[in-house]
Amino acid sequence: MLGYTDEENNICSWKKHWTKTICVKDKTEELASCQGSGSAILLLSCEKHAHAEFVALQLQDVEAALLIATVISLLAGVILSAPAADFIRPLEYARGSEETVATATLYFSRLVLGVQLVIAGVQLPGKYLKHEWKSLAWLLGPGMTAMWLSTALLVWGMVPNLSFVHALAVGACVTPTDPVLSNHIVKGKFADQNVPKDLQRIIVAESGANDGLGYPFLFIALYLIKYTASGGEGQPGGARLAMAYWFGETWFYIIVLSVIYGTVVGLLAAKLLHWAQDREFVDRESYQVYAIALAQTTDMLLNYAVFAWFGAVCPWPSFGHSHVIPVYRLIFLGILVLLFRRIPMIYAMSTRIRQIQGWQQILFTGFFGPIGVSAVFYLYVALDFLRHVTVDGVVREDAARLEEVIMVVVWFLVICSIVGHGLSLPLGKLGYKALRMISKPTKPGNDLEESISTAPSPAREQGELGSHVDGERKE
Repeated sequence: MLGYTDEENNICSWKKHWTKTICVKDKTEELASCQGSGSAILLLSCEKHAHAEFVALQLQDVEAALLIATVISLLAGVILSAPAADFIRPLEYARGSEETVATATLYFSRLVLGVQLVIAGVQLPGKYLKHEWKSLAWLLGPGMTAMWLSTALLVWGMVPNLSFVHALAVGACVTPTDPVLSNHIVKGKFADQNVPKDLQRIIVAESGANDGLGYPFLFIALYLIKYTASGGEGQPGGARLAMAYWFGETWFYIIVLSVIYGTVVGLLAAKLLHWAQDREFVDRESYQVYAIALAQTTDMLLNYAVFAWFGAVCPWPSFGHSHVIPVYRLIFLGILVLLFRRIPMIYAMSTRIRQIQGWQQILFTGFFGPIGVSAVFYLYVALDFLRHVTVDGVVREDAARLEEVIMVVVWFLVICSIVGHGLSLPLGKLGYKALRMISKPTKPGNDLEESISTAPSPAREQGELGSHVDGERKE
């Protein structure tokens, strides 16, 4: 293939007509250091070990199919579970314990997020945070704070008899953008042709970093609820103890130590893989597709499996029969969150973020901040915490009500985002193509001219992370 060495051509020789291969040059050592790390916060440390020559495997023109597949997986989980086909039986697997189902969902979500964030880390160029720290600082600091407060205000306004600090806990669960759905949005032919590479990278970086940084937003609300709400009944210590736990346990133990752990484990994994290659314990081809195999396996197995599991364990009946919020308010809340959780924040900060140019990119970046696996993860983290807010061995009344509010509201917002974001891009593309067919009749040779005009030039591809091998290139 043009522009590649014989060795690289051998690596990519398995490419079929329905695939598009992004080839890796070398630097697998840095890639392996990221893949060896497994914490949900690791994007912050992984990115400096990832090099710009990472290659991923993806189907041609697949971005719409990937998003629709999440919706299909969700529906499959609904259909295959009780009371429909009754093929997937989470409660039976857990021997009738809803708490065990919740624990399984928590750890399943953690697994998917951990692997997905490793992939997000290696997709970024080396030293990306060093060069783009200003844009990320705006998104992760004022940006996340604005999303947290705006969502909390909407929840506070729509859920009857809910205190604002309780609404802050609900809002914190859906503050991080989901790395699984975000990765589907910014990869593929549509993204390559319509979303600038810089914008793709900042979305990937944000969705990875803010996923781990959701902890402080959630736990400042939870600790205040535990030690100050209802007069701190059963949990003495007050606001001072709440802040001590927030700084000591949340910031130092969960976040700082996770970064240190990820860095050490990642470096050890890189050294081990390099040692194995030097002693010819692994062949060259396997060494270079190490990252590709992980990415492909995650996308095709874990990601879709987790959405099917969500369809099976989601509390669907509670949406229409919950006494914490009427169904019409719940639907209205879902619409408001999708429209106002993120778009106003992106618009306000667009002049500070160089990757966002023009109103089209403001709307794209603002709307496609999906709520998914990360929200479910934080949902069950919050539920596990609230079960320990007790008085005489019984869950305190305000904590018990917050459990129900979080379960209903967060799950509903997750479903709204999966369906809304999963169908918006494919339907938008379908409508756009339909309008083009109506307004501009197809002429002979148009397809070839279009493929040439949209093919990326070598100069544009030079130095870009994961440069694509165009499907039209010939050996």
